[in-house]
Amino acid sequence: MIERGSGSIVNIASTAGLFESPGQAPYNASKHGAVGLTRCMALELAASGVTCNAICPGFVDTPMLDGFADLVGAESEELRKQLAKRTPMGRILAPEEIANLAVYLGSDESSGMTGQTMAISNGMRMS
Repeated sequence: MIERGSGSIVNIASTAGLFESPGQAPYNASKHGAVGLTRCMALELAASGVTCNAICPGFVDTPMLDGFADLVGAESEELRKQLAKRTPMGRILAPEEIANLAVYLGSDESSGMTGQTMAISNGMRMS
């Protein structure tokens, strides 16, 4: 990408990389690290024409939610309902919503954006 003089790096972090959550230090630290790496890479690569941005999803309907349900001893569907209630829009994201943002960030249409962290969380977290 540097040799070509263009390109896009899209990191996937989490809203946990934007805010602190009690009892989740290792997970939060890893996501804060991804956000920090994104910003540093954006600065280091800017002159070469390479952009670097991060997507910070909230609750997404993936198998990770099933694992979380098992961890806390909840039924998967009930957990999904409870998590959806915690978002202003009252729902959980579909994986395709994250993918669509990643496609945009990887396209020429976003060539002026770099070093940004985009929360996509149904309004649960705003950056």
